[in-house]
Amino acid sequence: MQSFMAQGSTMLSLYMFYGGTNWGTIGDPDVYTSYDYSACIREYGYLSGRLRQLRLFNLAVQAFNEQIAQTDRKTINHARQLECSIEDVLMMQRVSVADSTLFGYLRNFNKNQQDSFSLVNF
Repeated sequence: MQSFMAQGSTMLSLYMFYGGTNWGTIGDPDVYTSYDYSACIREYGYLSGRLRQLRLFNLAVQAFNEQIAQTDRKTINHARQLECSIEDVLMMQRVSVADSTLFGYLRNFNKNQQDSFSLVNF
């Protein structure tokens, strides 16, 4: 979700929000199509960790709805650039047109699965 927001997407489809489905009433014993794809609501109705993360993200979006609705991508100013303490962390920034609120979106692609890092402004 953060990646879509960072790119300024205005529409999104969450495919497989609810897992474990046959396409309508076309269940066929020869072709069984039950799958989960790590859906937000698991096949047996249990809530997954992804749904909890999505809920936290939605709460943040609701809190900053007016600012997030009108943002522009911020170009990197090399004089004031953020640097991450580990490699392979993608960062994008968007600025609110309404009140210049700066939103930062991070995506951790670190191969060592290191999830603790800091950002430094230089």
